[in-house]
Amino acid sequence: VEDLVVSHIRLSAGMSVSENIQQTVRRLLSVLCDAELHLSSSLAIRDPSRKVAHLLAPDRGVEGVQSISGCPFVDFIAGPDRNRFADFLASAAAVDEQVAPAASLHMHLQDTAGRVLPAEIFHAPLPDAAGAAPHSGHILGIREQGAQ
Repeated sequence: VEDLVVSHIRLSAGMSVSENIQQTVRRLLSVLCDAELHLSSSLAIRDPSRKVAHLLAPDRGVEGVQSISGCPFVDFIAGPDRNRFADFLASAAAVDEQVAPAASLHMHLQDTAGRVLPAEIFHAPLPDAAGAAPHSGHILGIREQGAQ
């Protein structure tokens, strides 16, 4: 899974980061993961899919997509795993993304109903189209894990 996602990200890194490329990556991840997510560089949820809204805001029905758009993703990470996620992103930023594969982390998410969800998170930085910043955000794939 990771190699497939990384290959696609690497192919798209040479192009401008357009909506079309982002949608292609999201379609690929939607097949491989339970949900996919685009985060801004400040970790705000951008353009959430119905799948991720159902996963993170199951109690909000059709309003779920709008209710989580712009929310900090860390608000959906179970407390003890927030520092681990920050360390995970910091270590991913410290490696050359052209060489390193996409990384994954087993952690716990917490939805808006308070339910804790064991999950595996796949991460790849989203290249900045203008080259002005190291990256313009993050692409995450979320795979729910069985109860632990």
